[in-house]
Order: sequence, then C-alpha cells, then structure tokens
Amino acid sequence: MSGYQLPVRNVALLALTQRGGEIMPMTREDGRSAVAAALIIAASFCLFWAMPTIVLWLGGISPWLGFLGGALIIGAFFLPFVLRARFQRRADRARQADAHVDP
Repeated sequence: MSGYQLPVRNVALLALTQRGGEIMPMTREDGRSAVAAALIIAASFCLFWAMPTIVLWLGGISPWLGFLGGALIIGAFFLPFVLRARFQRRADRARQADAHVDP
C-alpha cells in the first residue's frame, strides 16, 4: 500500500484540512465552521421537509398567504449564511484592528 500515512496520536486530529497544498489538523475555528455548517444543513432539511405541508396549509387560507409562506421559507434558507458572513466580517475587522495597535 503506497501513499502518505498520517501518524494519528489523537482521534480528534482525524478531522483534517488542507491549506496551501499541505494537510494540517483542523483548527478550532475550522471546527466551529464545520459545526455551524452541519446545523445549517440540518435545520434547512427540516424546514424544506415541512415546507409543502406548511405552504398547502397556508394556501388553504389564501393562495397569496401560501406564496408568501413559501417565499419566506426559501428566504430563511439564506439568512444564516448572511448573518454568519456579517459576523465573520466584523470579527476579521476586529482582528485586523488588534493587529495594527502599536504596543
């Protein structure tokens, strides 16, 4: 068997990332991003799974209400991505401001 064998001393190091063509252990920030992505995917699956029932129920009241409910559910899919991007942008600005402060 040829190829690169990783010396794994800790099971937590099995989660790897690739940076600059080099395989490295996952950092704390990478782990948080992975957990956030998993939660977003799980919530989206649940929401889209229930969407037809919700839209049909709202559509029984009013077709416009059914349309609005469907549009809001689809729009809600993008909300976590927008909020996370804003949070990361602010965190990056704060890190840059801290890095530029003279001691």
